[in-house]
Amino acid sequence: MSGTKHVPEGGIDRWGQAGNLDEDKAAALAEFTSKAPPAHVALAKFKIETMENMSLRFLRARSFKVAKALVLLSECAAKKIEGKAKECGAMTADESANCDVLTMKKWYPHTDIGYDKFNRPILFEQTGSVNTTAMLNMTSFPSLVNYHYHNMETTLGEFFENAPCVQAERERARASSASSAAADSGSGSAAGEETSAAVISTCVVIDMTGFSVLHCASSMMDHMKALVAIDNTCYPETLGKMYVINSPWLAVTTWEIVKRWLDPRTQAKIEILGTGPETTQRLLECIPLEQLPARYGGTGSDTRNFPWIAERPLAEHVGL
Repeated sequence: MSGTKHVPEGGIDRWGQAGNLDEDKAAALAEFTSKAPPAHVALAKFKIETMENMSLRFLRARSFKVAKALVLLSECAAKKIEGKAKECGAMTADESANCDVLTMKKWYPHTDIGYDKFNRPILFEQTGSVNTTAMLNMTSFPSLVNYHYHNMETTLGEFFENAPCVQAERERARASSASSAAADSGSGSAAGEETSAAVISTCVVIDMTGFSVLHCASSMMDHMKALVAIDNTCYPETLGKMYVINSPWLAVTTWEIVKRWLDPRTQAKIEILGTGPETTQRLLECIPLEQLPARYGGTGSDTRNFPWIAERPLAEHVGL
């Protein structure tokens, strides 16, 4: 079943989410949670994520077919064990990447810029500015896979835990605790505890400015395919929205290849855009003006969000 029709233009996709389940989906959820091996659940779940939310992610990824969702959960556990995902998560970013990450970002520019209007962390990557040769002089593709696991297990998990909606729930819990002894029974959410308030979803912006045939080398495409396979299996239904902006014709052509690796629901969450005011307006549907960097039409600071830009312009080092 194609999921395209379930995905709204900008906000949270409510299909198959808690509080939006019909009788059949509720029954599927009950069956999945009763059959999911606890060891697999521990590997698949974000620390702050409830069992219900994790279960619904895997069920949505398999159109609420319980047997298929359980297979996906098993595959997730196996892949995380094989890739040592939890061990990578316990490392520092530099240890996982086997290099100084801040320096690496000069050649592989990526960052975060806070949260969107739906409490999702906003992740930025300037794919068109990646200098593969310079990046691989510092690290390797296997180490970049470890770094990806670190970001998904730890960095992203911390973003989910510190989202405004989670902070607001904790404030309400503290206020309730101060006024009622009944709160001592454990209502509310302390830091690091599971909470249904957490939004386990991301907003991603990919800037393709400068994208060329150098970025389409077989080694890069194989690496991208490997990361997609990890996310498809280990982190299903965590992408909320992706904007691919400043896209030249080559990026559009490459997308025709990449989308074959994605399920229909994920494809429907990805929007390929060009340049100009219309692109800015699309971004501002999800991203607050003050969070969007000035170079993309917002009022955010480029220096704050992309500290390596002013320090060492990437264009000066192509071919290193």
